Amino acid sequence: MRARIFILAILVSVQFFAYSAANADTHFFAYSPDKDEAPAKAVSHGPVAMVEGIENAPNAGVAFLDYVYADQKINLGANGKVVLSYFDTCLTETIVGGRVTVAPGASEVEDGQISVKAFPCQGAKIIVTAETSEAGATVNRVTPFDGQNWLEWTVKTAQPLFKWPASEGETFVRVFDMDMEAPEMIWQGEAKSSHLTYPASAPKLQIGRPYRVQVSRMDEPIMATMFSIDPDLDIPDTLMSRVIPVKQ
Repeated sequence: MRARIFILAILVSVQFFAYSAANADTHFFAYSPDKDEAPAKAVSHGPVAMVEGIENAPNAGVAFLDYVYADQKINLGANGKVVLSYFDTCLTETIVGGRVTVAPGASEVEDGQISVKAFPCQGAKIIVTAETSEAGATVNRVTPFDGQNWLEWTVKTAQPLFKWPASEGETFVRVFDMDMEAPEMIWQGEAKSSHLTYPASAPKLQIGRPYRVQVSRMDEPIMATMFSIDPDLDIPDTLMSRVIPVKQ
């Protein structure tokens, strides 16, 4: 009798440790920090500026039209050049050489030269996360159309610049006129990078009319954004104000 109880106890113990090992990542052997360990630094939830230009800086870690975030580092080397436009402070910085640390309202530059210019803007809110940092956008969000769930943007120019997260493969861009009983495609093109300007040769975009830009790639979900044109917007016609983000 005692032998049978002893064997049963061994079997229960084996099953218990097998279960523990199988679930170690979520139960028994999960990491627990020391009391004196400092918590991880919080990551900024939104971009603070956009890259309007980058030259001679192969190790900068940023590209044309990228978003940049607070505390992000940009290495320009000796001769690199970057142009950053800030959303909230409406400042454009031209930085040559050195190491740049992005801050919420302006950059901190070490061993480089910086020139700053203010420009009129409306401090547009940016609705992106760190995962979509490649997609630039500085236009005003408005709601001139019917529909509760459309992501809508208004730009001043009739030749907006569409921007989406970078990826490999053929990328097709289509623009639809939504002010129809059935949406009608008015233009389509193919992009070789992660942005494309609506060409002057395409059908002219009409003021105040609702449009939808759609970006598709092989085996990936379609990305799209609603937008309209308003030449009377009280913002300058700059690169920043022409960008329309296209997201999933």
